[in-house]
Amino acid sequence: MTDSNVNYTINLNEPKTHYIKVDIEIPSAPAEAIDLKLPTWLPGAYKLGEFSANIEQFKATNGEVEPVKWRKIDKLTWQVSAKPGQKVRISYNVYAFQLADDASYLCDDFAIVNPGTVCLAVIPFMESPCTLKVMLPEQWKRISTGMPQKNDSMSTFLAKDYHQLMDCPMLIGNHLHHTFEVNGIPHEVAIEGKGNIDVDEFLKDLERITESEIEMMQHVPYDRYVYLLLITDRDAGLEHCNSTLIFERRDSFKPRKKYTTMISIFSHELYHAWNVKALRPRELVNPDYFTETYTDLLWVSEGFTNYYHFLFLLRPGVMNLKEYIESVAFQVTRYRRFPGYEYQSTAEASFDAWIKYYRMNENSPNSTISYYLKGSIIAFFLDLEIMEATNGEKRLDDMMRDLYQEHYVKKFDGFTYSDVVKTAEKYVGRNCEDFFRKYVYGTTDMPFEEYFLKVGLDLKTPAPDDEDMKKGNLGLRLRMKEHRPYVWIVRRNSAAQKAGIQPNDEIVALDGLRVFSSDDVVKQLGFKNPDDTVEVTLARNEELKTVTAKLAAPTPVKYTASPVKEPTQKQKELFRLWTGHELDELKDKRA
Repeated sequence: MTDSNVNYTINLNEPKTHYIKVDIEIPSAPAEAIDLKLPTWLPGAYKLGEFSANIEQFKATNGEVEPVKWRKIDKLTWQVSAKPGQKVRISYNVYAFQLADDASYLCDDFAIVNPGTVCLAVIPFMESPCTLKVMLPEQWKRISTGMPQKNDSMSTFLAKDYHQLMDCPMLIGNHLHHTFEVNGIPHEVAIEGKGNIDVDEFLKDLERITESEIEMMQHVPYDRYVYLLLITDRDAGLEHCNSTLIFERRDSFKPRKKYTTMISIFSHELYHAWNVKALRPRELVNPDYFTETYTDLLWVSEGFTNYYHFLFLLRPGVMNLKEYIESVAFQVTRYRRFPGYEYQSTAEASFDAWIKYYRMNENSPNSTISYYLKGSIIAFFLDLEIMEATNGEKRLDDMMRDLYQEHYVKKFDGFTYSDVVKTAEKYVGRNCEDFFRKYVYGTTDMPFEEYFLKVGLDLKTPAPDDEDMKKGNLGLRLRMKEHRPYVWIVRRNSAAQKAGIQPNDEIVALDGLRVFSSDDVVKQLGFKNPDDTVEVTLARNEELKTVTAKLAAPTPVKYTASPVKEPTQKQKELFRLWTGHELDELKDKRA
């Protein structure tokens, strides 16, 4: 008698081939035809992965050696014929050589296994318990995952259903392993790869961040949490119910600015255990992992998490006040750097994540807005609105706890747009429809200056008489390719666009003078003023052409925030409530 309806075995014994061998045992077939399907996307990654393309050599037997008929009925689905009650065994190989947070990767040093990219779902048993056994190369000793072990077995795991199985990535090999406890709850940290990391400092800060998040939410939706860190040549991160898989570049841990950016990703992914894994948009409570599942609420799930990930660094002192204010001002820089916010609403950006956010092209900055970015700004505004309306007795923390308790702890029914608006109104004490209509479903520019002023901060850009603002500007971004400067992005309505310069053009010369790098282009334009003209020699599809551009004034690209000269008592108090620090701490001590 088995305690599961499906038993998976993944064999990693030939890592140099990059093939994972998979066996699926179905002890008792429920019907004459069993559909097995592989998800096409993973929780938290709103893009189609087409993982089934990596499956080869599919076979089905009756549990012994006798073949069982099967056929493939679409790109995701294998249909196996069987007698009801018959034992069925499926086997196939998966090519696993994609180093990404939503894929699987096998080499002779380590493996990352995202079960949803490897283990076919047995459709009749998706809601039933299943086991996963991992067969390791002799030299590998460790498996780190949020999936619970079966009977304390080092290599066999038990998932309550297929949904839990696919939501538990695995890091396998001989990686470093550390643990700490917060409120009696074990947290594990698995680290694979080498970089400029100070492990002791990193673990200390990670524990402080974890404490900060648990303290705010006052309830923990997991009984164990696993941080999986892969130090390599890229950065990425994906949340799961009780774990996260994060990639960081080898030089991400120093200097200080890189370090705070790096560790904010851990803060972000951990908070997803509450916001998006527990507290979910209603559409994501029972998502369909075999096709797109749409929601226009990712500005809450991702954007609000983005707002909090730096706050969770500030509160325990992992980030200092000056660094935090700089990070908030930088969000304004990012927002206004390109005009996409004028053309796409936050709700639309969320709904279209499948076709736009994860498929960006050279025109994306001109036509789209990030729901991470704008959602974080909406959260910032709403936090100040609640604190101001309640004289500091409540803030966004209380609203998030309220939504979490109501739609996860009590009901687990998922929240709707209406739930967000009504809960906000409960704390602000007035109708908030206009706020959300403008900033969520509209493209009204965000009144940053007004909200920064509420907390006694003066938001500034370079003044018109600043030397950099006097220089002529083409309105494009370049990148080096094959040691030559190429156009990457052309800003909408810029001098470059009006002159006919387009992405992928190579910049060969300006006013007949050869340029060899992006720096050369910036340097030569530095001698020009707005309204001056410049002859730009391009190479396009291997043909040379010259266009004349009339330069414009630069668009402000950097915002800074500093205390107003004479802040009111109300501004000081709101700043203290927001940050936990005094506004005077930001004053230049050299003055």
